[in-house]
Amino acid sequence: DDVVVQDLPADDAAMIKSFPSPYTIIPISQVQPIDLGARVLNAGGNAETNVGFNATIYKAYVGQIFTGPSATAASLNPGDTSAVLSAGSWTPPDTGIYLLEFITTMTNADANNVNDTLDTYLVVDDTTYARDYAAISGMIDNALGFNGATGSMGVMYDFYNTATIKSVTFYCAAPTLGDTVSVSIYSTSGG
Repeated sequence: DDVVVQDLPADDAAMIKSFPSPYTIIPISQVQPIDLGARVLNAGGNAETNVGFNATIYKAYVGQIFTGPSATAASLNPGDTSAVLSAGSWTPPDTGIYLLEFITTMTNADANNVNDTLDTYLVVDDTTYARDYAAISGMIDNALGFNGATGSMGVMYDFYNTATIKSVTFYCAAPTLGDTVSVSIYSTSGG
């Protein structure tokens, strides 16, 4: 095994990986305000003060369209993670590809800038709802299966406005010739 022994930086705030929306692709007709919330880890050896982040949103081919500071944690001990801090809410104004970038802030100078930034992408288009990056990256993020048994999986999407579902797209990680696959659409309310 490889072992690395190094000193902990005295002052180091790190963004915790998260995604402010449950969807990676949202149809424009279903867009709702997104809370720009995230958590920050004190990865350094000192207690830190005024720990938060700056949120910046960029739209592809347009540039920066939003920036704002989050609420802050007055004090954060070494190894602790903040509660969810928010930079307010933001509503995508139109279709397009958006980069949501969160960069840590604190009173002391950060000694390790490698873990300060969290970048996530959101696509708003005419028709697609998705909860994974497969449609964006072309890579299957993970796969579920039933190992030869029959089973069902479900994914819920919130519809805020009337819409007609015309197709369903999904990925089969390791399909077997002759397998039966079907899609059922159900309407639910209240969760």
